[in-house]
Amino acid sequence: MPHKALSVEELKEMAATIRCDIINMICTAGAGHPGGSLSATDIVTALYFRVMRIDPSNPRWPDRDRFILSKGHACPVWYATLAERGYFDKKHLGTLRRLGSILQGHPDMNKTPGIDMTAGSLGHGLSAGIGMALAARVQGKDYHTWVIVGDGEVQEGSVWEAAMAAQNMMAAAAGMASSGLIPFASTYAVFASMRALDMVRNSIHYPRLNVKIAASHSGITPGPDGVTHQGQEDLSILRAIANSTIIAPADPTTTRLAVMAAADYDGPVYLSFTRDPVPVIYENDIPFEIGKAVQVRDGSDATIIANRDLVAHALAAAAALETKGIDVRVIDCHTLKPLDSELILKAARETGAIVTAENNVFFGGLGCAVAEVLVENVPVPMKRIGVRDTFAESGPYLDLLDKYGLSAPHIITAVEEVIARKN
Repeated sequence: MPHKALSVEELKEMAATIRCDIINMICTAGAGHPGGSLSATDIVTALYFRVMRIDPSNPRWPDRDRFILSKGHACPVWYATLAERGYFDKKHLGTLRRLGSILQGHPDMNKTPGIDMTAGSLGHGLSAGIGMALAARVQGKDYHTWVIVGDGEVQEGSVWEAAMAAQNMMAAAAGMASSGLIPFASTYAVFASMRALDMVRNSIHYPRLNVKIAASHSGITPGPDGVTHQGQEDLSILRAIANSTIIAPADPTTTRLAVMAAADYDGPVYLSFTRDPVPVIYENDIPFEIGKAVQVRDGSDATIIANRDLVAHALAAAAALETKGIDVRVIDCHTLKPLDSELILKAARETGAIVTAENNVFFGGLGCAVAEVLVENVPVPMKRIGVRDTFAESGPYLDLLDKYGLSAPHIITAVEEVIARKN
């Protein structure tokens, strides 16, 4: 709503009031950061009461100016200013850091009216602000974006490299998503899931922003590149993050469908791709739905549950076992999270033995996800195929799969083992 800009004297009075609010709320909470909050009071007061184009009655007004407090630990100054400006009742200031409060220990854009970007982990804000500014340019809007960074966090690499490196790309994507765009951020899996993990967790998944992360070179598939570029942990890492949706498609057809499904999905999506070419498994008209695995082959003696590039190897193993008179079902579990528990339990009940196959570390990925479902519902003999507690090395893709126990012969041995245990 229109608001008369305060005079300099009125700004001084308002800043004094806000400083009192800050001290009161931190004392009531028994915790907080007074120094950083008080030092930013004059700037924040001037922005909200004289400079910025905002409407407290419509906090998500698309044409509003944006503000990010990158040093999120100083959030009491932001909360006090928002309350004084009319975004919410001042009574909430007394609930800082309490269970159920709209005022969290660090800013949360989904809980507090007027917060434009979740903050807290230092070094994210400038990149997010650049993302917002880029979104304004793309959308043809004229709003301004303001970012306050702390003295200490300007030493963060992401501040100096804003919108260039992997970490900054993720935070910038978050800023773009907060302004209504659907950004796809693409880089190697090792960079998306490890180097940029702080941004992926805190700037994208915590506020559940609509960012799609397309990670290439997952697993040990960038064989010649060696360990530093082999993203053998990415599925396990992303699966542990709340609000994550993870898709690992098996062939070119489902890769295209996964990208389209991710674009239509409202929320963060992590797409895990391999480097080396894989066979075409599906026709173009195959139904594809996030969270719904695909039974690629029927069978009654055992089930192989695989994802990404190991679906092709699972099918090769099933075909070889058929020549031995062993009838094996194959499931493409392209969505690791949310997991299709219904189809997995159906396979366990009907075949009585399960093998999982993934080009990922042995811990925390597809095998663990399936085991968690089975042990609580239908315990059956099970064997997991994955990279054991080791790093790989440089080498041709197929040679690496064989050396580290992921190829079709190893899957065959695992199937024969679980069938023997079942019988």
